[in-house]
Amino acid sequence: MKYLLATFTALIFFACSSPNEPTKEIKPTPGSWTLSFDISDSTRHVIIPAQMEIDSALVLTLVNGEEKIVLKNSSRTGDTIVTRIEPYLSALHYVINRPDSITGYWVDESRDNYKIPFTAKPTTGSLNETKMWASKTFDVTFSPDCEDCSYKAVGVFGANANKLTGTFLTESGDYRYLQGRVDGGDSRSDFHLSCFDGAHLFYFTGTIVNDSIQNGMFYSGKHHSEKWIASYNENAELRDPDSLTFLKDGATSLEFAVRNMKGDSVQFNNESYLNKVTVIQIMGTWCPNCSDETRFWSDVRNQFGENLQIIPVAFERGDAFEKHVAAISNYKSQFQLPYEVYIGGSVSKSTAAQVFHSLNAISSYPTSIIIDKKGKVRKINTGFYGPSTGKYHSLYTERLRLFVQQLLQEV
Repeated sequence: MKYLLATFTALIFFACSSPNEPTKEIKPTPGSWTLSFDISDSTRHVIIPAQMEIDSALVLTLVNGEEKIVLKNSSRTGDTIVTRIEPYLSALHYVINRPDSITGYWVDESRDNYKIPFTAKPTTGSLNETKMWASKTFDVTFSPDCEDCSYKAVGVFGANANKLTGTFLTESGDYRYLQGRVDGGDSRSDFHLSCFDGAHLFYFTGTIVNDSIQNGMFYSGKHHSEKWIASYNENAELRDPDSLTFLKDGATSLEFAVRNMKGDSVQFNNESYLNKVTVIQIMGTWCPNCSDETRFWSDVRNQFGENLQIIPVAFERGDAFEKHVAAISNYKSQFQLPYEVYIGGSVSKSTAAQVFHSLNAISSYPTSIIIDKKGKVRKINTGFYGPSTGKYHSLYTERLRLFVQQLLQEV
């Protein structure tokens, strides 16, 4: 009897301690958090910071300056949580170790075997109350030591306390919302600017010395890095975005063939554009600048109606057509686009140039071609100045909207 009682007691103990019993879910502390992405390799140690917020309902929001990206779609398998970053084929895979500790990976599904480890902790410290410097415009050169690959940009930054925000405008678009901090005095200070939006991970560092920026480094994702320098210039500007892409000599109209979502070939020619104003949007679902432009053209289409037709042609990562369809279907749904998106092929400026063989080149995603009611190409815009560029965006989009309106009024 004593043996049976002891055995029964032991069974109760082990039943209560069963490893299959669900463990109590750990919840992260609501508030501001700092993500630290590790892109270090055998030649360098680089940690890219990014910001997010966690609310009382445990919803994650990525924060890039004025931009806030709410992550609404999460699922859990065991201890691992997968949070989607829409509208991209992108997600955070992570484990909540403690209320103040998260570890995991950012996975970009549009690229093969692309993931970057990160840790996250509640943000500590506070901004000082000293205003470092007001908004300034800089003339920027990336890869200044490379004669064949250097290129120009315009840097627009502003610092209040030691919080820094801003962006870079280039002839292929802008680097969207960047934020970070400044450490130092009025004549010399170090700064860090970064952005994580689910499609790109950017990190800019440099030293402000009076009216110049020295020792600049730019990191993009796991593999790309380059130097940059800048000098203060309130009148810094780039070449006219309407002058970079144009029809080849002898070309009188735009003809091209692409595929629809079923894989069928679709031919566009002069008859496709008659009696409507048409915008051909060369883009990719992986491209945040393209998303900014998509929002703009969708809004313009809603304003002017069916007399304006938008024809997006997407160039996607990878070679699998099925993967292209999945990315575009998700993108079209996220933006609630009332028009079709066509597939140009794999992402490559040379591939895009082969599809649009009447053009001199494709130097940027996005590129928009505006065609009048008679089928004549009237404007080709290379790149897009997104909302992070402030006054540049307002002026740029206002001019485009008015130009479309004028074309619609033509007989």
